Amino acid sequence: MSIVEEFNKKFIENEKIKSLKDLTEVDIDESRKVWRNKRSWIIAKNIASYLSTLSQDDKLALRTWARNAKLENWREDPIGKLKGVGLITFQYLRMMGGIDTVMPDKIVKSVVNEIFS
Repeated sequence: MSIVEEFNKKFIENEKIKSLKDLTEVDIDESRKVWRNKRSWIIAKNIASYLSTLSQDDKLALRTWARNAKLENWREDPIGKLKGVGLITFQYLRMMGGIDTVMPDKIVKSVVNEIFS
């Protein structure tokens, strides 16, 4: 069983997580039985915590944030400021919120950095 399938079975199917607000309340130790990276859980919970303040409708919250989040000042954005959220995560979330944007690829980023260093 993949991690995604295991997460779905343990948290979604049994309705432990039905919303972003629910995600903010998940016990990290319990969630780490599926995905061990504590830092990832902390980041996910922090993002969910911020987004859940924007609307009770999770889709609307993500879309509202994405529409207002600007690449030019991403580090000043409430999500961009979160420890552990980098440009790739920021852009990915904007894309999931319906914004037509480019997500920097790690390989392309490393090649460009190598060329200019």
